[in-house]
Amino acid sequence: MMFHYYKLLRKLYLKDDLISKILLKLVNKPYEILLKIIYGAYIPYKANIDFSCKFPHSFYGIFISGNSVIEKNCTIFHHVTIGAGLPKTEKAPHIKESVFIGANSSIFGDITIGKNVNIGGGTVVAKNIQDNVTVISANNRVINNEN
Repeated sequence: MMFHYYKLLRKLYLKDDLISKILLKLVNKPYEILLKIIYGAYIPYKANIDFSCKFPHSFYGIFISGNSVIEKNCTIFHHVTIGAGLPKTEKAPHIKESVFIGANSSIFGDITIGKNVNIGGGTVVAKNIQDNVTVISANNRVINNEN
């Protein structure tokens, strides 16, 4: 349900007229408060998340930087952090299409996660990941999926 609010806010943000800006200001605060209280999450409307993405466990514990880009058909589980990594840094992860991000994973920095990547639960990613691989553990062990 909260993803529907995000979609509405994102559409208002992308429109460049006075009425949309006023509505955005009115609707955003209750959205942020509910998201923090109910889900313990932070997902700003400035984050560019494709509407085809899935959050199977709702938004529980998810933090997404406002400068992040998440392309289509991504699946993001609970307690995932996608952030810039350093305070006052505007560069954030770019996650390409059809990426699976397991529970309790963290993705930090000005990095790109390639297409069709699987990121295992509890994995910390702080470097670019090529297409079509699986990444597991905090050591970023990459498993080639082409075999």
